[in-house]
Amino acid sequence: MNDIQTLKNNNLTTIDDEIKAIIADDTEIKAAILQNPDYVKRLLQESIIDEIKADIAQKKAVMRYDWKQEATDFLKHCELKSKHTAKAYRYALQDFQKWILQKGIETPFAITPNIADSYIYDLQTQGKAAATIRQHIGGLSAFFGGVERKSNYAIKNCFRGSRALPRKKPTKRIENEIPTENLKLFKKDIMTIINAETCKELKTMIVIMAFRGLRAGSFQNMTFHGGKFFTTSKGKEISGTLPAICLEAIEKAGLGKNKPFAIWNSAKVSSTFQYHIKRLYATGKISYKYSAHDLRHFFALSEYCRNKDIYALSKLLGHSSISITEIYLRGLKVNTQKDA
Repeated sequence: MNDIQTLKNNNLTTIDDEIKAIIADDTEIKAAILQNPDYVKRLLQESIIDEIKADIAQKKAVMRYDWKQEATDFLKHCELKSKHTAKAYRYALQDFQKWILQKGIETPFAITPNIADSYIYDLQTQGKAAATIRQHIGGLSAFFGGVERKSNYAIKNCFRGSRALPRKKPTKRIENEIPTENLKLFKKDIMTIINAETCKELKTMIVIMAFRGLRAGSFQNMTFHGGKFFTTSKGKEISGTLPAICLEAIEKAGLGKNKPFAIWNSAKVSSTFQYHIKRLYATGKISYKYSAHDLRHFFALSEYCRNKDIYALSKLLGHSSISITEIYLRGLKVNTQKDA
């Protein structure tokens, strides 16, 4: 109560000025205010006191809740649903806490919407893919949403509804929207793209995306050992074998085994690939303006048409369930029910 009274005394001196400002700005209510100034003053007093109480409640909540303990409890709950999700969220929480410390903020619970937006903008300047940022912020929003409810809304979820978050872009499809009927042409175009590429790193990545189905964002941390790859994709660790065509491309390019694509984040892979595609399309050497993710589509279509094994394909694509792979293939106009 002493805190409230102190702040109250400091702020009540502004009430008369606020009444004068209201009168000056809106002549239509001037008469009403002049008739009952005490009532208006009381309303303003109550408003200020409510704001002070809310501010003090937030500060007390920030001091009462321990970030480390809350994060540990949150991640334990996430692990019950999905270990992969928990791992991605753990990275998001650790990265955010590190950023907060660098900014000199005492605790992550003391952030404002402006600070939350600044963090999102920083992720974008680091070259992280839009999907990665959305997953990253999704984890933070889920965490702060839980703390918000637990604290009876004294601590706010400042990530909810942020306009700084990159929007989802519609997935590009090849023109006739029937990729399975154009698989032969699809492959012909991809081989043209590979043969025309002069950058040995990008050429190798194109081969791996087209014939192993890895995402553009999976190369920066990639290492090779014994014919297998090890990397991270969408916040989770993945590994697996590589087909002969990929191993041959790596060997021909003379790439090292330890992070040969360290400078190639998702944004750089996608933008550089798109630059070369535009040139090839403009000269009539390929039939469509493909995106880097279309190479993953090609792999999914080729692999499924080869053996109709959706379970094996789901594992190769790194999907968490068969249902996701079914949705993925339906988006490419493949009728999995017909093949069942």
